[in-house]
Amino acid sequence: MPTTSTPPGRVRLAVGFAAAALQVLSGVVHSIVGWPAMTKAFASTNAPTALVQGLAVPWHFAGLSMVTFGAIVAMTLWRATQRAEESLATVMVIGAVYVVFGLVGLALTGADATFLMFLVPGVMLVATAWRPRGAA
Repeated sequence: MPTTSTPPGRVRLAVGFAAAALQVLSGVVHSIVGWPAMTKAFASTNAPTALVQGLAVPWHFAGLSMVTFGAIVAMTLWRATQRAEESLATVMVIGAVYVVFGLVGLALTGADATFLMFLVPGVMLVATAWRPRGAA
């Protein structure tokens, strides 16, 4: 459970900032590299053009969301370096959602490694924000 008493140590902050960078990078790659690959795959099917264009909007929103989550994590961690009372609850929630999404994705797809891009930064964020009960 995250606490508000002391900021995480340097190693945990470094892990958190690295996870935030992974989130931003994966969001950019998701949209810039992933979408062209998807449109190429759709081109070999009979998918209607309107369907493919309609899927572009949530696809790019997902990439932008990943970038946004990374930015929120980075800003929260930066504030934690500036003042001890900064809560890491937001980092914990984002990390936990990434972990759950990654695990469900791995389970539903038969372990498609793509979902590691959620699981790895998610575990890093949970480790960054985790505070055992009673920890100072």
